[in-house]
Amino acid sequence: MTNQFIMFGAQAMLIAVLILILFKLRKYLGLSPLYVTLGVFQPIQVLLASSIYIEIFPGLMISPGSVIMFTASLYAILLVYIREDAIEARKVIYGILVANLTMTLLLYIFGIQLGFASTLNFLNLPLGIFNQGARVMLTGTFALFADVILIIFVFEWIGRIIKIPLLRIYISMSIILIIDTLIFATGAFLGQPNYTSIIFAGIIGKVCMAAFYAFALTIYLRFWEPEEQGKIETTKPLRDIFYALTYREKYELEKQKLIATQDLSEKSLKEKEQFITAITETSPAIIYVSDMEQNRNVYVNTGMQRLLGYSSKDVTKMGDNLFQLLIHPDDLQNVIDFQAVVQSATDEDILGIEYRMKHQNGGWINLYSDERVFLRNSDGTVKQKIGVALNITERKQAEEEKEKRAAELIIANKELIFQNEEKEKRAAELINANKAILREITERKNAELELKKYQEHLEELVKSRTQDLESSNKELEAFAYSVSHDLRAPLRAIDGFTRILLEDYVEKMDAEANRLGSIIQKNSQKMGKLIDDLLAFSRLGRATMHFSEINMKSLVNDVYLDIASPEERKKINFELADLPKAYGDPNMLRQVWTNLLSNAIKFSAKQKKPVISVTCQIENNTSNYCIRDNGAGYNMQYQDKLFGVFQRLHSEKEFAGNGVGLALVRRIIQRHDGRIWAEGEIDKGAAFYFSLPKES
Repeated sequence: MTNQFIMFGAQAMLIAVLILILFKLRKYLGLSPLYVTLGVFQPIQVLLASSIYIEIFPGLMISPGSVIMFTASLYAILLVYIREDAIEARKVIYGILVANLTMTLLLYIFGIQLGFASTLNFLNLPLGIFNQGARVMLTGTFALFADVILIIFVFEWIGRIIKIPLLRIYISMSIILIIDTLIFATGAFLGQPNYTSIIFAGIIGKVCMAAFYAFALTIYLRFWEPEEQGKIETTKPLRDIFYALTYREKYELEKQKLIATQDLSEKSLKEKEQFITAITETSPAIIYVSDMEQNRNVYVNTGMQRLLGYSSKDVTKMGDNLFQLLIHPDDLQNVIDFQAVVQSATDEDILGIEYRMKHQNGGWINLYSDERVFLRNSDGTVKQKIGVALNITERKQAEEEKEKRAAELIIANKELIFQNEEKEKRAAELINANKAILREITERKNAELELKKYQEHLEELVKSRTQDLESSNKELEAFAYSVSHDLRAPLRAIDGFTRILLEDYVEKMDAEANRLGSIIQKNSQKMGKLIDDLLAFSRLGRATMHFSEINMKSLVNDVYLDIASPEERKKINFELADLPKAYGDPNMLRQVWTNLLSNAIKFSAKQKKPVISVTCQIENNTSNYCIRDNGAGYNMQYQDKLFGVFQRLHSEKEFAGNGVGLALVRRIIQRHDGRIWAEGEIDKGAAFYFSLPKES
């Protein structure tokens, strides 16, 4: 069935294109080829209607060739009538009638001849086929003649109700095709068992085919011969059509009179149009006609191009977007509101409005328009308005310049008055100020002498205190170093002798003695570590710093790989962001990252999935580094103890350590002119921040 529909569509397309091509070639060949083609359609239609049928729906059969060609005949008649006139349509109609009657007569003669005994029937054709064909041909001829006459009247009658070309053509063809199907099927198939299904199938097929041909005809008139589009949108008196199709002499006589009258009217009208065109096209103003219903310009003179740079074609392309594209946004609502004012105006009212429109070069032009009603609909609403727009840009600029100058003069006058008042005030103030200045100079000199004496005394005091402080710090560092150094030898002796006892005399001592020996050894080692850290802390204040540029991301990554065991690295989710380069002592900053990363690994070790992240933010030429973990955290209440020497916020049993690491970190950061701080929450982790100056 799909193949049948494809063939059905191809046949319809072929015939539609054939008719349009023959009609388009009328300037070179005349309309005779089209008339001959339409005369051949009827006998072919009868032949196809008697032989080839397809099933479009279960139980519904149609003859595709018959449906296509009959509908094409109506399509061709409408094309000739719309594009030419009723006289040409009459030629087609009567030509088809004569051709079809001749073919009917020939079929009857051939049928009679076939009945003679002396006639040889090589194809064994039955006599009934000619009689049936002649009867169908005769019925179809008179039905077609009535249809092509009626379709012109129906087309004109429908045109008074429906203005849309496609619907007007389609409805006209559908009405005639339905009537034709009833007449033709009754004349040709009445009494047959499938009479009802033939009528139903014929109506469906022809109505569908009417939609195709109506669409094809509308497209042709719209795009192939667009200058004739207006013909389909108007109607003609039915009396004139009747005269044209019947009484040719009377019609043509009246037509000649009408032509003579129209020639005079057209000449006068042409002269008026030329006069009006000359005025409008040479006017320095923009003259336009706007359609209020479609919200677009239907005419604009060349003043548009002279003032704004847009041709009439440009304006037509803009369509109903003209306001949005050209009107200044600040004036758009006023222009839209003005349309309602025009809609309520009388025919004598002339309404004015100022607005700005965009020039093609992008600038804005000030315009003033006078508008009035040009055309109304039958219900009294405004269909079209006409307007004249003048360029008032120079006038507006002059007005604005005057207003600006007036405002400047007012301001200048006020300023002069104010300045005079101020001068009087300043004169009085200067007199008083001179007196006060003399007193102030005297007092200031006395105060400067006192301040100089105080500053000299303060400098001596600060110098003395600084020397005392430096001396005390040196003595304190020397004492700490001496004490730490002197304690190491006894501690090594205690550790060594305890190790000998535990290794060589373990069998001679009971369990309690062994336990006590282990405690002595462990605490002596812990004391040694504390002394080492104390020495390191003491040396840090005296160590010479060697500054250089440091790749902080590479440094952090190296430290992490050094201090974290493979097992710890597998467990920890270590996130290292891009870090800016720093300027400082590489060894000291390595110690900072070592202590901070060691703490992060240690305090997050008890988490199922430890997370350690290192990031940095740059603020005000300072790099703020941050190391964050999700470990044990700490209580912010004890924040002040966090960076003290030997200060611990967790017990030895929970986490090992001696309380010196963060103190070392703070000392190093301070020596780099930075600062360090921290944030934390118990069981939710901690974040340590330190800032370093960003050197170029």
